[in-house]
Amino acid sequence: MTLGEAIKCFRRARGLTLVELAKKVKSHEGNLSRIERNNANPSLDLLYRLAETLETSVGDLFQFAEGHMDESQVFLTANFSRLARPEQQLLVEISNLFVSAQGTRKKP
Repeated sequence: MTLGEAIKCFRRARGLTLVELAKKVKSHEGNLSRIERNNANPSLDLLYRLAETLETSVGDLFQFAEGHMDESQVFLTANFSRLARPEQQLLVEISNLFVSAQGTRKKP
């Protein structure tokens, strides 16, 4: 995975088009397209603006690019952050139940 592919994945998880993202980060669509296709690298300033707009951190972008995070985690995080606090708390409780249930299952 590359940094450009990570940016593309986070952009899609946020439901943004290249045009929309370019406007939000004050860049050009063509520039972002080249970055996503790994034909160019973002400046550090642009990288921070991208991370902020995509509601993530520069560290998470690199974690994903290095394979320490998969696409489903990106989409889960994006969807989770869009929920109201009560729904977030409910999902945390549900995930805790799943984890607890896995711990009590007998292994084959």
